[in-house]
Amino acid sequence: MKTNNFSGNIIKSTIYNKKINSKMVIMADIHEYTNNIKLSQRMIEAIKKIKPDIILIAGDIFNNGKVWEGGAKLLKFREFLGQLSLICPVCLTLGNHDLRGTNKKNKELRLRKFYDLKKLNVRRIYPLYNDSIVIGNIEVLGYVPRFDLMEGEGLKKQIHGLAHDEFIADYEKEGTKFTSGKSTLKIYLGHAPHLIASSENGVGLKSLVADFFVTGHMHNGYKCIFDFFKKSNHKSLEFDNGWVEQPTGVLDKDGKLVSLPFILGKSNLCRGIVYINNDAQEIVLDLYGKYYLNKSNELNKQVWEESSQDIVLDKINKENLHPMIISEGVTPKFTSIEKLVTINYVEFIKK
Repeated sequence: MKTNNFSGNIIKSTIYNKKINSKMVIMADIHEYTNNIKLSQRMIEAIKKIKPDIILIAGDIFNNGKVWEGGAKLLKFREFLGQLSLICPVCLTLGNHDLRGTNKKNKELRLRKFYDLKKLNVRRIYPLYNDSIVIGNIEVLGYVPRFDLMEGEGLKKQIHGLAHDEFIADYEKEGTKFTSGKSTLKIYLGHAPHLIASSENGVGLKSLVADFFVTGHMHNGYKCIFDFFKKSNHKSLEFDNGWVEQPTGVLDKDGKLVSLPFILGKSNLCRGIVYINNDAQEIVLDLYGKYYLNKSNELNKQVWEESSQDIVLDKINKENLHPMIISEGVTPKFTSIEKLVTINYVEFIKK
C-alpha cells in the first residue's frame, strides 16, 4: 500500500470484535524520525489517506529523555504531532528511550513538557503517563512501566517471566485501571510487549485485561531480545519475516546464569497481530493476512500451524482471546530511512 510516494511500510491488519467499527493508525519507536521535516510530512500525508479514527503512538519518540526538556527536536515533534491531531485524536505514551537520564531533578520538567503537548490541540492530543482517556466508544489507558523492566536486565529476566511478574505487581498496586462500561473498546497503550506476553510464566494479566494491547519496543521483532546469544557464540537464531526461535535458559529463576540455552519453539511477535490468553500466545495473524494456531499444549512451547479464518474467529470468541500488536517502528540503527519505517493500520470490524 503506497500513498503520496511514501516509501515506508504500511501494514494493514483486521481485528473482528463485538464492540465497534474503527480504523486506527499505530506507531512506535519513531526515534526522532520527526527531525527530518520532509520525511515526517510525507508520513503525515500517508496517514491522511488512511483516514483513521484514532492514532496511537507507543513510546520511544526520542533517543534520550533529555529531549523532553526542550530544544529543536522537541519543537519539530510538536509540529508533527499538531498536524497529526488535525486528522483525528492522538494518544501517546513514553518508552524506555524517553525515560533515559530521568532523575528526581529533571522528572518534573520532562513530564510537564510531555503533558504540555495537549495544549497544541485541546481534546485532540492525549499524553498518557499513567492515565486513561475515553474518546467516543474507545478508552485508551497509557501505562509506563519501570525503566529497569523495559531494557537490560529486564529483557533477560523476561525469559522466565520474572520481569512480567514484577510489572503486573506494580500495575496491581499503583496502575490506572479501566473505568468505562462493557460496550467500550478498552486499549492498553504501552511500550514493552515482553512485559505482557512473557514466554514461560504465561500472560497472567490479572486486572490488566484489555480488548487490544498496543506496544512497540522491538523494531524488527523479538529477535532483538536475543542478540546477546550471538555475542556469546551460541547458534544463530532463525529469523524470517518475524519468525524467530525463542530461546530460554539465560537466567535461572534465582537469577543465576545458565550456560546452555535451549529452544522453546517458534514465535511470531513481530509483524501482524498476536492473540493471547492467561497462559500463552494462541494465535498469530501475520502481515500477509494468514492465521496461525499454536498447536502446542505445553506452557513454554509454541508450534504454529496455518488455520482458516472461520476456525480462528470461533476460537477467539469462545476463549475471549486478547489481540496485541507490536509496531515495528524505524530501522534498529535509529536513522531516518523512509523505506525502513513502518506504520500499522488496524481496522476493527464489529461482527
